[in-house]
Amino acid sequence: MNNKSKLDLPVEIELGRTTSRFFWSLQNKTNSLLKPFGMTTEQWRLLMLISFNEGADQQFLADETLKAKSSIAALMKNMGKAGLIARVPDQNDRRNKCVYLTDKGRALAQQGQAILMAEGKKVLEGQDRKDLEKIIQILGELTEKMI
Repeated sequence: MNNKSKLDLPVEIELGRTTSRFFWSLQNKTNSLLKPFGMTTEQWRLLMLISFNEGADQQFLADETLKAKSSIAALMKNMGKAGLIARVPDQNDRRNKCVYLTDKGRALAQQGQAILMAEGKKVLEGQDRKDLEKIIQILGELTEKMI
């Protein structure tokens, strides 16, 4: 952190400030990288989540994104119209729909993921992997306390 942005804040406030700044910088960078794909960051996050959990249902996606099912449904509706995902009735419960990527969605996810992985490697260069794993663990624990 440069001296200009160094504030003398209580750790409870500084943690929020720092994570907010990280989130917004990540959001801005992701938006610029995904602009050619014509997707919002929220759609992208959902596409990635589905790509790592094909066959998941809407409740899982809502729980994982910390969003209401209705918000996920709206995103999925637009993604379905764009031909990126398919919703298939669950074999065990026909009322429930499982979500899969279409070939178009899978190709987009792979292409976008390669771009974001390359950018992530640049940003994380020189960082100790154990430190990064510890940050992930701590943020996960703090998130669980808030939900």
